[in-house]
Amino acid sequence: MLKKFLIGTFFALALMVASTAFASYDFGPTTLKVGSTGDYVKTLQTFVGATADGNFGPMTKAKVVAWQASNGLVADGLFGNLSKAKANEAGSGFPAGCTSSTGFSSITGVSCSTVVPVTGFAPTGCTSASGFSPVTGGACYAISGTLPAGCTTTAGYSPTTGAKCDGGTTPTPGTIGVGTVDTYTLISSINNEEVGEGLNDVKVYGLDIEVGDGSDISLTAVKLVFDESDTDTTSNFKDYADEVSVWLGSTKVGTVDSDKFTDDNAWTYTVGLSNAKILAGTTGKLYVAVSGINNLDSGDATDDWTLDVTSVRWVDGQGAMISEDPTVSARTFSFELSAVATSTEFKISEDVASVNTAHVVDIHATETTNDIPVLSFKVKIEGTGDVTLKDLPVNYTVGGAQNHVDEMVEGLTLYMDGTEVSSVNMTTDCIEDGTGCASVGTAETYTFHDIDTVLTAGETYHFLVKADIYGITDTGDVAAGDTILAVFGETQTDAITAGTGGSTGFDAEDESGTNLVDADKTGTATAEAITVYDVGFTLNSITKKLGVPQSAGYSADDSGIFTFEFTLEAFGGSVDIDKTCVENGEDAPDMGIEYTISNSGSNATTCDFTSTADTSTADSDAWTLLDGIPEVFTLVVSVGTLSSGQQLDKVYLDTINWDDNIEDTSPDLYFTAGLGVDATSTNSILLTGV
Repeated sequence: MLKKFLIGTFFALALMVASTAFASYDFGPTTLKVGSTGDYVKTLQTFVGATADGNFGPMTKAKVVAWQASNGLVADGLFGNLSKAKANEAGSGFPAGCTSSTGFSSITGVSCSTVVPVTGFAPTGCTSASGFSPVTGGACYAISGTLPAGCTTTAGYSPTTGAKCDGGTTPTPGTIGVGTVDTYTLISSINNEEVGEGLNDVKVYGLDIEVGDGSDISLTAVKLVFDESDTDTTSNFKDYADEVSVWLGSTKVGTVDSDKFTDDNAWTYTVGLSNAKILAGTTGKLYVAVSGINNLDSGDATDDWTLDVTSVRWVDGQGAMISEDPTVSARTFSFELSAVATSTEFKISEDVASVNTAHVVDIHATETTNDIPVLSFKVKIEGTGDVTLKDLPVNYTVGGAQNHVDEMVEGLTLYMDGTEVSSVNMTTDCIEDGTGCASVGTAETYTFHDIDTVLTAGETYHFLVKADIYGITDTGDVAAGDTILAVFGETQTDAITAGTGGSTGFDAEDESGTNLVDADKTGTATAEAITVYDVGFTLNSITKKLGVPQSAGYSADDSGIFTFEFTLEAFGGSVDIDKTCVENGEDAPDMGIEYTISNSGSNATTCDFTSTADTSTADSDAWTLLDGIPEVFTLVVSVGTLSSGQQLDKVYLDTINWDDNIEDTSPDLYFTAGLGVDATSTNSILLTGV
């Protein structure tokens, strides 16, 4: 139930005082009749129950005639001295037809509590011209003559003109009248909010205040009660919050430091407000917001609190002060680490396929080759909170003849959106695993430090890792065919290990400066192995990967043909490509171009391998790729006739047998980059025999 403490509620008392304090009506010195106008006519009209418009017309005459007839007077409609005296007889200070202040007039039907004094005392509550009013506290003084048009007592304001009935100064339009709040309603969109550490003015409570038409109101204070739902009774509100603020719409109208809420006051405080006016006939939106502390203890994260507004204090246009309990439910909210409150997520995914797909790289024979892309990934910052990226670790694995990352790689560089943001020198920035540089092996993690870049919420950023690879005969001990692959994923983002060069840890911080927790770091970017040569070839493109069923005279398709067309290009010198084509597993060791066919069963398969390249001068069983000249190769694989049953077949490429010495008649190198089931499979065809 609303608890209202309204000075204005004493108006009823004032009316009662007025009805006994005023003894006569002032109808003026002349006879009032049809055609008369002015305030004396208004007094008469109010007395007899006519519309008090100040114009004596037929309707007013009819009311006067009726009153005169009921009081033994000549019913002529002329309101002269005899009629005035009768109206002011003892006990007749009530409307015509009334004998007391209760009930309704038997003549006019108006309420008998209505009085029309012409002399009396002001302000409301005064019974003489001395002392002070027990209702308003104002000095009492005598009133003579008629009241302002529309007034029936000295209390309040005229409903006709808006003037104060006690003759005082009229307030500014829009603030007059008795103020009321019709309803208090919780704003449904604000509930179970999360206050992140270091985040300011997070709205946790909203209240619609609907004001009546009588007067503007000015909010002066609200009483806030916070209640800790967590079972840890030793917690203190200031260990969670830094400040509490109160808002009317988008305007901050009050603030209080969190240390004002203590155990002694049961986490309760009345916050004073200023400049918080709600206009009559409108709805104001009152919000309570909480600012989280910058270093929320992880043990306090996810703790729930409730907020109840138990009192709203306001003043209306007459100066009456009201305190009300909105009697609405409390709202629950929690304190969270910043990343949780803003739903922040550091989301990793692979980016440029040509970087991450297995391929061959041409490196120098005698010196370091710089800026070889080894990993491409992108990061999207989900949620509403920014992230500051400081340190980022990437894992590298070397293979082939190589077994030491730092003997293959001289340096590493990290780019973000095309701009260098950090680098690693393998000589001075040894592996940071706590045991020193001597432990470097085939798989190690190196960290890009001091990135110190803010990643904006909702944005996607593109990263590229480049490596400086030693030459084949250089000091790095790199052999042709060595490989390197890079990975940045959850294993790296979860690792925080102190070491000789600092921390290997991933350091990405939310807006409060706290490292993102494991759940806020998702995704992985993994590159396939990159193979390095100083003399070799590349697979530039595969223009055809096609399987076609053949009928071979039967009523159903019972055989198939699979065709590949691709382009190879040598670099660093000329190379030989073995002309042989074989199905995987049919020879030992591997030779020529090797393919795999699925579900061929016992069916015989044959192949034909051709090229636009010339036959090698040193080996008639090989083609020579001249340095820098692309050549087209075609492989056709046939599946023999299927006599009965069904099978679903497809073909893919496995390896290409080659040699970087065209004088060698037995090629002994094997190319696999960009081949395999995922990269080179044809479509599947269904073969049906009869």
